[in-house]
Amino acid sequence: MTVNEAADYLRFSHHTLREKLAMREIPHYKVGGSIRLRKSDLDKWINKNAIPLAN
Repeated sequence: MTVNEAADYLRFSHHTLREKLAMREIPHYKVGGSIRLRKSDLDKWINKNAIPLAN
C-alpha cells in the first residue's frame, strides 16, 4: 500500500508516518522510487507495539 493508504489504515497523520518511516520504526520498501508498505507488516508492528489495557 502507499504511504497515504498506510497513514489512513494506522490512523496516523501523513507527517507522523513519514517520521516513523525515516526513523525505520515501521517496515517498508521501495518500488521504482516509491515507498510501499505491506498490510501484514503493519499488523505485526501494531501487535508488537500495542499496550495492554488495564482491568
